[in-house]
Amino acid sequence: MQVNEEYMAAVRQAPLGVIEPYLTSECTECDRVIDPSESGEHVMIGASVVIGCLGFFQIDPNVVGVSMPDWCDWRTPIAAEPVSGRLSLYEMGEALVKFVEGHDFYDLAYSRQHVGLFYGQKVAGAVITAVRTWLEAQYGALAVRAADFESMMMISDEAPGGHVPRMVWNDKTLSVGDQVHCEPDSDRPEALDGVITYINTTFWGQELCATGVGVRAAGSSKDVPVDWYTVTRAKP
Repeated sequence: MQVNEEYMAAVRQAPLGVIEPYLTSECTECDRVIDPSESGEHVMIGASVVIGCLGFFQIDPNVVGVSMPDWCDWRTPIAAEPVSGRLSLYEMGEALVKFVEGHDFYDLAYSRQHVGLFYGQKVAGAVITAVRTWLEAQYGALAVRAADFESMMMISDEAPGGHVPRMVWNDKTLSVGDQVHCEPDSDRPEALDGVITYINTTFWGQELCATGVGVRAAGSSKDVPVDWYTVTRAKP
């Protein structure tokens, strides 16, 4: 926090003409216009974001007297270098690893919510595939298993796993679209028959567990959340 305090004090004391080119109400990390009354993780002075939701200094620290040679000017568009031909998965993975190492991302802690702001599921899947391919080619299958284990160790209990189209858990296999019967429970005194519309998951003890499903009864437009344990496939 010492750097932040030094930075904030320097920004407050700087002449307006020095910091004005960097003043904006938009966070450069989540790309949202921030309301000062609902700033959340953002640090603001007036209506301007000075520290983004992930800790990025939006005003150049160097112009206010705080040395940070590696500060990246968010106002300058990043020009992508032309690539001749299509990169292999190995080359894409190698490039991603170099990018991460070069930007000290290992020192940042991203919550699931923050990651969700930047990466769609398809993009994240492509990134994971490319890096796994590079890792296996460089160090072998054992390295991939070690990386999988380490990533699981970074996941806390009760972290949301999101929705999945199919789940095998607790001696039961269910998929979105299955016709099911749901026994009554404490929140739902009556049985329910319908179609699974989503399957929700949560990490527990480093394991991805099914926590519930959404069931839509015939003729209804509403999904009813149902506990996984009460659901069975309907008999044909």
